[in-house]
Amino acid sequence: MRKSVAILSLTTGLFAASTAYLAWRLYGQDAVTSGGSSTVAHQDGMDPANISNVGRYDPQQRAQSAAASTDAPATTTTTPVPAAGAAPAPPAPVDHEREMIKAFAIQWLAKYDDPAKRGELLEESRTRLRRQYAALRDKLKLDSETYEQLLTVLAEQEIVPQERYLRCVADPGCDTKEMQRRSYPVDDRSAEISALLGENMDEFTNYRDSMGDRETVAQLRGRLSEANALRDEQAEKLVAALRDENKRFMTDAAQRGQTVSGWGTPMGMLYFSGDSNSADQRLSDAAAYSRRLRERAATVLTTQQLAVFSQIQDELLAAMRATMRSPS
Repeated sequence: MRKSVAILSLTTGLFAASTAYLAWRLYGQDAVTSGGSSTVAHQDGMDPANISNVGRYDPQQRAQSAAASTDAPATTTTTPVPAAGAAPAPPAPVDHEREMIKAFAIQWLAKYDDPAKRGELLEESRTRLRRQYAALRDKLKLDSETYEQLLTVLAEQEIVPQERYLRCVADPGCDTKEMQRRSYPVDDRSAEISALLGENMDEFTNYRDSMGDRETVAQLRGRLSEANALRDEQAEKLVAALRDENKRFMTDAAQRGQTVSGWGTPMGMLYFSGDSNSADQRLSDAAAYSRRLRERAATVLTTQQLAVFSQIQDELLAAMRATMRSPS
């Protein structure tokens, strides 16, 4: 149970970090302090029932550590001098994903480490979570006070792995891949959430774990014509199919001893092996993951609906390709 909570907590934090980073890239550095992630999500005309960002990420998840202490010492690196006549050592591979997010991580951490500004980060999380969980609030008929308390607990829980991950990104001496391989103590708030929701706890868990897939389905519903509209029952079947395929992918990776990384936008998430620093390999893995989603979607959608779903996947892959091969 503790391990599953840890996995969920980290993935949620990483998804939130990547969503905020995306907004930062799209709208400039002020986006990190202005709730830009929520703006990105609403630009596509999404219904509040869309849910997700996570999520990158997922709603769907991993954990983080004390190695991410705010007082982590600075690291010094030296370049070894090869012996006379010896061939120079090959340069260490560049982790482009890490380099892309490093500037954002430093700026985010500056706010986190400032007691006067940390509250702004929590409020940004609450704003995004309010949109993500709106459909659950309606389904469970939560009163305003309970709903706001739930958002506060979720925001506080989410920011812990987010801080640890971004601190690792900003520290040259911290191995982000090792962080993904290990389970760390996390800010487990399940008891508080259970106290708020009571018998609805299972409903909350199921909803939370499928948020990333609901985001994708919401995007699809927003693009379909009235004649090809996705019925509520059909939408739930698609969410379940995508969620199941995501679990299969994670299980397959674990059996091969691989870590998993994710990249996404409000259109959805793409996953790939985190053990490679090669942009081409990551893109290839993401394309394979996308094919798996399309094959599962084909069991639920009509031909016309599947064409739109595939278009979204193509756009997501194109955006990932442009970002991972960006010189910046």
